Amino acid sequence: MGHMEKKIFFFDIDGTLYDQKLGTFPPSTQDALRQLFAQGHRMFIATSRSYEEMENVRSLINQFPFCGFLYVDGASVQCGKTWRSTKFIPPKAALDIMKFCQRENILVRWQAADKLCFNKRPAERIAREMERMFGYIPPVQGWEGEPLLRIAIYAPVDAMAPLCRNMPEIFCSALSLRMSAITRSGVEKGSAMRAQVEREGMTLSDTIAFGDSFVDQEMLRLAGVGIAMGGSPECVKACANYVTAPITQGGILQACRDFGWI
Repeated sequence: MGHMEKKIFFFDIDGTLYDQKLGTFPPSTQDALRQLFAQGHRMFIATSRSYEEMENVRSLINQFPFCGFLYVDGASVQCGKTWRSTKFIPPKAALDIMKFCQRENILVRWQAADKLCFNKRPAERIAREMERMFGYIPPVQGWEGEPLLRIAIYAPVDAMAPLCRNMPEIFCSALSLRMSAITRSGVEKGSAMRAQVEREGMTLSDTIAFGDSFVDQEMLRLAGVGIAMGGSPECVKACANYVTAPITQGGILQACRDFGWI
């Protein structure tokens, strides 16, 4: 193969690299990653997961020389052994949100810099889902004012709207139809990707982003080429330049071949 312009790739994990049903990266995905690395492209993980929530994929991730990790939708960024950026929710906003959830008896999963906890005991269904998705069930611990990267709330965005609309310092996003997440304003995968690209001395036109969920939308819009996995919600597909096959049908390998990156 002749000279190829080097690109910088950002991959979501769940539903993009990692197949929850198989409990691994599909063989075609692993093949694509190895070929991309062999071509000298720069590779990053851009995930909603925190460092603690990487438990069940860490051994898989470590098989590939990723250059860095954008955790918690970019609230925390790690390159090699260096933590480049940590963006906490403003303390007053965190306090108001946690008090609101306590008053309304809403389950939350609060993420500090080095700790992930539930505010109260989760339903058995939720605990099993955490174990299935992340291989990890956070402990139950009351929040004592630690700086927070994210508050994952077991209630839809609409339920938080009356509180959040008067807090421009925070960003409330949908993790799913039944869950919302609070981060500091400006924290989302797209802005974190832009900042990392600048640190790499490259431009957004050099970037490729793969994703499949609500929180990937801005990242797909900003990337030079945004690729939605088959099976993504329609609103996610609408943000992409290209819709590839689902993860179960070799979507990443297909897109990389179609665009000539491998």
